Amino acid sequence: MKKIILGMSAVIAASAMLTGCFSSKKAAEPMAKITTQNVVIQRIDWQGASTGSNPPAWVEAVTSGDVDTVASALNIDSKKYKVFVISNSGPNLDFLKAWTDNVNVVSEVSGSLSRVVGQAVQANMQGTTEEVQKSVDQAVTVASSVELNGLEKAASYWIQTRRQRTGVETPMSDDDYEPAVYTYYVVYKMESAVFDKSLKSATDRGIPENTENASVLKQIITTSLAKTLIPEGL
Repeated sequence: MKKIILGMSAVIAASAMLTGCFSSKKAAEPMAKITTQNVVIQRIDWQGASTGSNPPAWVEAVTSGDVDTVASALNIDSKKYKVFVISNSGPNLDFLKAWTDNVNVVSEVSGSLSRVVGQAVQANMQGTTEEVQKSVDQAVTVASSVELNGLEKAASYWIQTRRQRTGVETPMSDDDYEPAVYTYYVVYKMESAVFDKSLKSATDRGIPENTENASVLKQIITTSLAKTLIPEGL
């Protein structure tokens, strides 16, 4: 299950599962229970647990969609850089690492940008269904053509959790939980000036000034990507 995290959107399916998992429990208690919306989740293991380390602040910030904390926790100047997070979940950690570290990051981030602007235009553009859809298509084309030069890996981290099975009110044994899964995060950064210049170029090319509602559409796209950094849906 691949996921990307882009700044203005909510953080993704894995984060819904992980919300609240990063408690103040000491690292020596890997089986601590966390209850989220009546669902018990166990944090079983995580990177550095064997040496007594707790998950870093930026991991918790990713699951809550707090872009500024992600950047500051990693000593990334949020005024200078955009931050992107790729997140994947599955039962095999080695496979997750290999897949995530070798994935086409540019393609993944570009796809996430397209989804974000498409959703923003769909929600904010006025007009008939056909007119709105046309604007959505234009916005998606613009986002997909943004050049993402200079993406640089900044950090990575993994955590293992399991959650109670559907229909189980109070977990009492291992059988009351779904199989454990790992979630692996990789943080990338890119200079904001480079990103903004590329976004403007793509917007100007994809939405000529003489296009109907051009200024409104450009504003929606620019605003929706103004704080891009934790893609969508955790």
